Amino acid sequence: MKLKTIRRGYQREAFVTIVLAQIVVRFVPSARIFSWVNRPPRRINRFAGDQIGWVLWERRREALVERSLFAPRAGNTRHVA
Repeated sequence: MKLKTIRRGYQREAFVTIVLAQIVVRFVPSARIFSWVNRPPRRINRFAGDQIGWVLWERRREALVERSLFAPRAGNTRHVA
């Protein structure tokens, strides 16, 4: 998908969420809204299933870059006194 298409979907979702929130704030008592907001999450899902591969790949790439930056090089054996 193009980036513009993905962004359009997020914008549509944000618009619908804001409109629904405005309607709910007008018709639902605030005590009920705050009690719903303060409830604990049903489950904690740190990363979605489709994101795990990407996150692991990025962590491995960062580790390789870090190792290559700070690892001693073979041609760098001469010491300066």
